[in-house]
Amino acid sequence: MPRKMPISSRQLALRLLLALTLTTFQHLNAADASTKLPKIPEPVTSFGAAVYHGKVYYYGGHSGQAHRYSTADQANTLWELDLKTKKWANLSEGPRLQGLALVAYKNSLYRLGGFTAKNTPGDEHDLWSQRDFAKYDLRSKQWTLLPDLPEGRSSFDAVVSQNGILYVVGGWQMHGEKEAIWHQTAWTFDLNDRHAIWTSIADFPYKRRAISIAPTRHGILVVGGMQESGETTAKTVFYDRRTNTWSDGPTLIGESKLTGFGTASCNLRGKILVSAYDGSIQTINSKGDFEISGNSSDARFFHRFLPISGRQALMLGGANMETGKCEALETIPLKP
Repeated sequence: MPRKMPISSRQLALRLLLALTLTTFQHLNAADASTKLPKIPEPVTSFGAAVYHGKVYYYGGHSGQAHRYSTADQANTLWELDLKTKKWANLSEGPRLQGLALVAYKNSLYRLGGFTAKNTPGDEHDLWSQRDFAKYDLRSKQWTLLPDLPEGRSSFDAVVSQNGILYVVGGWQMHGEKEAIWHQTAWTFDLNDRHAIWTSIADFPYKRRAISIAPTRHGILVVGGMQESGETTAKTVFYDRRTNTWSDGPTLIGESKLTGFGTASCNLRGKILVSAYDGSIQTINSKGDFEISGNSSDARFFHRFLPISGRQALMLGGANMETGKCEALETIPLKP
């Protein structure tokens, strides 16, 4: 039997270097998974976004400086990203909106509410929340107007369940110089019913805007937001469609007063994921409490968080308090 030759110090050093190089290469490949996606073509905050059959869509949003609103600072483009080809396409244009919602269901996108700034740059703000509810058919590439929302509504969120029930909660109604009306009404719309009308559910127990919503098995979870007092909250609220009732949920983890402000939420394989203001990714554990499962590269707010596969969610848009609008897309893996 042949004897094993002893390894020289030089050979050992080369092997260690090779192993280190391979490990680093594998690490970089994993880290580069999200950077391979192209940057968002129109960096915005407070926009609507949805994912459907391997494609990501977003509409509208605010492109200007924080707290400065005008017609020129509001986007009006429907963008599509094909996750396979990694290319963006401009599908359509429409009204200039921000603070709106966008959902996807059965080959269609649904755009809801938002507000329009009627003033030009530098002029006094003239902001109007909208009632518009429109459907974009992904096959015909056409918009169709649907029954208006019962009230003008912006700075809210909407989500659709697996069986096509659309939920609308939170936000307020701005109408020019008049004081804004904070909404507690909550509504559903059956996207499978050609003759559907808006149907009220139990009033939301709080007045909150700048919220996010995630679907749950039996309803929805409303996350965080700003209160009428001007203070933000990290608290959450469950809605159970079986009993038509609301109940307080767990509180997000975070020391910042803004932890629950401008969050983004989704449901990935039955697990709630919340992207908080501080960059933490939080999930609800088996005890019913939030726990931190990771952190994003860019802490952002007024962004969107979308499930793009069974194991990954995509973060897009929004802004970072220090660096401004976020252009890069980031994928977040679901941890076991």
